[in-house]
Amino acid sequence: MRPSVGSANWSGGLMATRHLIELGHRGIAAITGPEDMMCSLARLDGLRSATNSAGLEIRPGWIASATST
Repeated sequence: MRPSVGSANWSGGLMATRHLIELGHRGIAAITGPEDMMCSLARLDGLRSATNSAGLEIRPGWIASATST
């Protein structure tokens, strides 16, 4: 087995959003990667999980996708 580096996209989206909530932010928006990429969808799902748990709303138009650089 070779050493590798990966990312936990869902938990990353969750932790980043929880951090913003803990700082007192209530209107949280996101710019994600391409909508057809699993990593983008996982991060967004983590964000939604954190906002739902906190009883926060993600307003229409507060989520946008962009192309990868």
